Amino acid sequence: MGRRTDDNAFRRASELAAAEVGVQLGAGYVDRVRVAVDEAVAGIERVATQYGANTDASRRGFVAEAHHVGSFNIDAARRDLDIRTEVVSSTVRGSPDVVFIEGGQTVGEAQVKYYATAGKTAAQLRDPHYADGQLIVPADQVDGVREAARASIDRLGHRPEVARQTRRVVETADGSLRNRAESRPLDDEEAFRLARDARDGTLDRRQHGYTTEASVRPEDLARQSAEAAASAAIVSAAVAAAPQVWRAMERVVSSGEFPAEELQAALRDGGRSAAAGALRGAIAASLTATCRAGLAGEALRNVDPTGVGAGVAVAFQAVNDAMRQVAMTCFGTVILDLPP
Repeated sequence: MGRRTDDNAFRRASELAAAEVGVQLGAGYVDRVRVAVDEAVAGIERVATQYGANTDASRRGFVAEAHHVGSFNIDAARRDLDIRTEVVSSTVRGSPDVVFIEGGQTVGEAQVKYYATAGKTAAQLRDPHYADGQLIVPADQVDGVREAARASIDRLGHRPEVARQTRRVVETADGSLRNRAESRPLDDEEAFRLARDARDGTLDRRQHGYTTEASVRPEDLARQSAEAAASAAIVSAAVAAAPQVWRAMERVVSSGEFPAEELQAALRDGGRSAAAGALRGAIAASLTATCRAGLAGEALRNVDPTGVGAGVAVAFQAVNDAMRQVAMTCFGTVILDLPP
């Protein structure tokens, strides 16, 4: 097998690897959003059933919490963020209704209050026990809650803590959870409908906006395409550099510096041996040089070392596959016998 044939094999592997990376990234993104949508619906239905015997007004408050948590998590998934929210389900006075979780740590909290009128919602949020966290109210009551709170401040001069919390209601009452991602605003009437449909088992995902197509926006697809293109370009560059890596290994194996058996083990064990470390190092060096020399395009000329590290992990298997195509005749003997 000549050098030109070897290079063609690597080039074909490069094209296939790039396409596979794009497919996997795109499918993985949509799957994450779909899982978030399914979890949101399951959470709403679970709460509606759990509080099925409650009054409609009481049940809609619990469903509103589940809605804000679920829709926030859908938005976080579509934005590719690690932050998530959870319902606390505590009866302790002052405990949050919702917490924000990131990296296993609580990074924020919120109160979600749904009452019949803006005045009643504002009155609940004036409680000094709610001095921390976001204050979430029905979307159609946001302005009314702020106005009701503002109108009551002058009467609270003898209660400074309540007055201070009331000013916070005026300034921060909102219709959405916000922390890089956002929950979908929910007005009071829609909260009643959602609670009723979920309790009765008639929740229409499309009608209530709980579908993947309603959650993913054109700019999300554009961002995913750009990220997939960058990742695929890194893998393609790594595999394109593989002939140089392979020839370097041919020289060291032929000279006896690097036993063929170790290379065989490196590729068979998925990267756990010292030989695999050497191969990864060679890929990283070739990938960095290829990118910075502009051979992978101007966009990757200043590739970040972190990107190289991520690319090497994927490229290792791609290079492995490419090498399988040419290794059968290297050194005049079969040194690789990997499963297809």
